Amino acid sequence: MKAMFIAAWEAACDRIIATLTAAVENTPAEERLPVLAASYDDLVAEDRDLLTIQVHAWAAATSDDEIAAATRNGVERLRALAIEHLDVNRDQATRIISVMAFCNINASINLDNAEECSVAHLLGDAME
Repeated sequence: MKAMFIAAWEAACDRIIATLTAAVENTPAEERLPVLAASYDDLVAEDRDLLTIQVHAWAAATSDDEIAAATRNGVERLRALAIEHLDVNRDQATRIISVMAFCNINASINLDNAEECSVAHLLGDAME
């Protein structure tokens, strides 16, 4: 069961990274952050399973070392994507990922208006 969960997490990470990479690879550098953010928002809106697996992975990582290692690896891959394609440093990439995580939690519990708490909206405000 754990192996299937880790495989599902890794497949979700692969899909997220492939989608975000494709979204920004032919985009001028100064336009990449909003494009990446909007692409992520669209992806989790159209496939709630991606949202669900992320929230479950973070929760399961608190009590299982193997899941924690797989989860860290996925987050590191996402951070590496941000550093490479957005030309940001590690701290900035971490902030971007933290906004994505907050928006995932928000979407999971329907805390706020989805438009007000989207990655594109929150990162757009942060970059102004």
